[in-house]
Formats: sequence, structure tokens, C-alpha cells
Amino acid sequence: MTTMIGYPKLDTELKAMYEKYWNLVWFARATDADGKAIHAVGRRGVKRIAKLYPEDCKAIKQGDDNWTHGFNSGMLAAMAFLGEAKDFGLGYARDNFPMLDS
Repeated sequence: MTTMIGYPKLDTELKAMYEKYWNLVWFARATDADGKAIHAVGRRGVKRIAKLYPEDCKAIKQGDDNWTHGFNSGMLAAMAFLGEAKDFGLGYARDNFPMLDS
């Protein structure tokens, strides 16, 4: 992402939020109902994300996973939209919304 002139803290926060929600959406897609990795290759990533965001991962595993996953997916789409609008322009961001690749 390019830096918004005069808003370096905003850029840092946007990037951190994008990474957080990307990780949480990936965690939900890569785990079973018990929060365990579906595939052996994902075990390291699942453990890393669970350590970074323990409360969020607990909510994915124990809460209403449809609501939690929907919220996290919506946040990922919003953060991707803002980053793409900043880096490539509003038209590009609109054309690619919602971007939920994880």
C-alpha cells in the first residue's frame, strides 16, 4: 500500500486491520468446528493466528460462527476496499468489491 500523505498512522492502522481480518477469515476457512486445522499444512498457520488473536479465534470456535465469520468477512472486504481505493483509485476498488481472498 502507498502511504497517504499526512496520514502515516492511518496507513499503519489500515494495514494492521486488513491483516487481522485476513487472518481471521483464513482461520475460519482452515479449521473445523473444534478450531483444529483441516489440513496438515495449515497447522502452523492456525496455531500462529490463534496465538495472535486468542479471543477472536475463541469466538470463531465457540460463538455463533456464522455471525462472527460474516462480521470478519465484512471487515476484510471493507479494509480491502479502502486499501485498493487509496492505492489504485475508487473505480478500481468499486470494480473489485467485495474482495474476500484469503
